[in-house]
Amino acid sequence: MHSNYLLSIIVECCDTTRIIWYDNKYMSQSMHCRIWILFTFLELVEALPLYRRSSNWHSYAHIYYGKAWKWQIPGPHTVQGEDFSKVRNLHASNTCDDETQLLKKDESVIRNLASNALINVFYDFDKKNGFSRNSRKIGTEKALKTSLRQLQTILGDNMIQGQDAIEYRTKLRKRLSELILGTSVMRLSLWYNVMMNKNKEDRAFLTQYPIQGAEELITHFFIFDIDPLDKVMLEHKIGKPIESVLMDLIREMIDYHAECVEFDESKQTHQAKYNHLNNILDKCTSFEKNESLKEIEAIELSIRQSLPPFLSRLLIEQYGLDVCAKLAQVSNSRGPITLRRNAINCLSNEELCHRLLKEENIQTKPMYQNKESFNNIESAIRISSERPRSIWNINAWKDGQFEVQDLGSQLIVKAMQLDFFLLQNDDGNRVIVDFCAGNGGKTFGIAGSIASILREKSKVLCNVRIIAHDIIPDRIKQIEGSMDRVGFKNGVFVYGKEDRRFISLDTTTNVTSISMASADVVLVDAPCSSLGVLRRRPSQRWMLTENQIRQEFPTLQLNILNEASQLVKVGGGLVYATCSISKYENENVAKAFESYSSFSDNWEPWNFQDIDTSSQNRNWRAILPHVDDSDGFFIARWKRKHVKNTNC
Repeated sequence: MHSNYLLSIIVECCDTTRIIWYDNKYMSQSMHCRIWILFTFLELVEALPLYRRSSNWHSYAHIYYGKAWKWQIPGPHTVQGEDFSKVRNLHASNTCDDETQLLKKDESVIRNLASNALINVFYDFDKKNGFSRNSRKIGTEKALKTSLRQLQTILGDNMIQGQDAIEYRTKLRKRLSELILGTSVMRLSLWYNVMMNKNKEDRAFLTQYPIQGAEELITHFFIFDIDPLDKVMLEHKIGKPIESVLMDLIREMIDYHAECVEFDESKQTHQAKYNHLNNILDKCTSFEKNESLKEIEAIELSIRQSLPPFLSRLLIEQYGLDVCAKLAQVSNSRGPITLRRNAINCLSNEELCHRLLKEENIQTKPMYQNKESFNNIESAIRISSERPRSIWNINAWKDGQFEVQDLGSQLIVKAMQLDFFLLQNDDGNRVIVDFCAGNGGKTFGIAGSIASILREKSKVLCNVRIIAHDIIPDRIKQIEGSMDRVGFKNGVFVYGKEDRRFISLDTTTNVTSISMASADVVLVDAPCSSLGVLRRRPSQRWMLTENQIRQEFPTLQLNILNEASQLVKVGGGLVYATCSISKYENENVAKAFESYSSFSDNWEPWNFQDIDTSSQNRNWRAILPHVDDSDGFFIARWKRKHVKNTNC
C-alpha cells in the first residue's frame, strides 16, 4: 500500500507539562494525554484510536522514520509483533535486503531511546516536575533495563516467528545496550569533546548544569567571565528550555560514542578513537606553572579514560601513571566471560565444552595449562566465541553444570587451600564458613572444589559442612533457591556408595548461630568499592566517593574481619578478600589486622608458596586485570596458632 501520509496530529492535554521528543525537537505536552494520529493513504484514510497511558508513553512517541514516519504507540490496533524494519516496510515503500542497512536505518530510534534513558542518569531530572537539582539520579543499569522493556513494548509482545526476526531483535537490544552503557562509562571523554565544540554562549550555559562526574572539570577548562545574572539572558538567547538543551547535549554524546563504536568493533581501535583527544592540557585554563605534575596527569587521565578525577589521583598515587592508565583502559573494555565447571554435576571440562558446542554452538577453552601456577584453575573455562544471547537459558546451566565466575573470583576459593584441611589424619567433620556469602558464587565454588577433592582423594574420610552467612535475607534466599540446581538435594550432596561422605550446605543471617572457634576455614569476601570490577559495573565509578574508599569501606572491612576471625579454630585458616585494587581496602586493612598487639600470639602469616621468599608479605596477593587476565582482586590469609584473645 502506498503510504505518503501524516494528515494531522491532535493532542489534548491536561495541566501537568511534559517534555517529549518530536523529530529532533521538543514539545511540551501533558503527562496524561490523548493522542490522535491520522494517516491518509491514496485509497484509505485510517485513524488510529486514542491511546492513553499514565507513564512512559512519551518514550514510545518519538519513533519516526525520516520523511515517511509514524509514531509507533502501542495500543489495541497498532502493528504488533514486528521488528522496526518490517514496520517500516508496512508503512513506507522503503525496502532493503541487507540486514546491516536495516539496522542503520533504525539507528535514530535506538539513539532516541538511549537519550531518554541517560537524561535521568546524568542529571537530576524529576519525571513529575522536570529538571530539579534535588531529585535523585538513577543508575545506568536500571536505566538500561527500563529502556530494554520499552524497546520490547515497541517491538511487540508477540514477535513474528522466525530466526531472522529474533536475530534482528537481538541486534537492536545489543545496540541499545552499547549506546547506553558505553556513553555512561565514557561520559567524561564524550562530554569534554562535545563541550569543546560548543560556542562560548552554549558552554557558559551548559557549565551551570554539568553531567554527573564532570563538576571538577568545569573549574579546569570552562571558566568564563559571565555574571550569574546573565543566566536568564543566555537561556533566552538559546531559545530552548533547559531540558531540551540538556537532551541535545546527551544526544551529541551518544552520536560521538556511536561513531567510535562504528569505527571498529575491536577494543583496540575503539580505544584509539577516544585517544584522539589531543592537546587537552593546552585548553586548560586553571593550571599554573607550579601546578603539581601528578595533578595535571590525573586530570588528563580522567578525560582520556573517563575516570572521576579523585579516582585518578588515588590510583596514580598507588600505581603510578603508566600502570594506572592500563588499569583504566581495562576498566573501559569488555570483560571476558569465564565459567566455573561445577564438579558436583559435571565430571570433566571436556564433557562441558563438548555439550556447549553441540547444543549452543558456544566455543570454549579450558584455562588449565600450567599446573604449577597459582593462576591455574582446573575448573575454569573461557568462552572464546561470540557471547551467547543469555547464559541463563543454556541447558547446561539449568542442569547445574557450570556457573559464570571470573577467574580471579575462582582464585579466591583456591587460596582457601581446602585440600589441606580435608586431608587431615582424622575422620572428624570439617566446617567451612563463607562469612559474606552474597549471592553464593564463592559458596558454590567451595562446594565444587570439595566435591572434586572427594573424587580425587580416596583418603578423605570426613564429612563437610559449609555455612553461608550474610546479613541480607534476600541474598540468602537466592542461595537457597539455587541449591537444588547445583546439586544439593535438601541441602545435602552425598558422595560415594560404600564409604558415603556428605557435603551439607546451611545458610544463616545470624552469626551467633555459628559456634565460636569451630571453623576450619573462614572466607571473608568483604564489601568493597568494587574498583577491580568496574568493567562489570558501569555505574560504580560514578557512585563512589573518595571518603568511602579511604575511610568508610576500610573501617567496615576491618570490623567484619575481626568478627569473622572469632570463628576460626586453632590450626584453622582465615582468608580476607576484596574485588578492589585500592591499598586502603586491601594492604592497609591487612596491616591493621596484623598490627593488633595480640596478633603474634594468635596468628601467623599463611604464605603463598609461589611468592618470592624475599617478599615481605608472602601471605598477601594482588590480582590485577592487565597482568592476570581477570578482574581485580586482593587476597590475604592467616592461620590461627593459639586460643583467641578478645582483641584479635
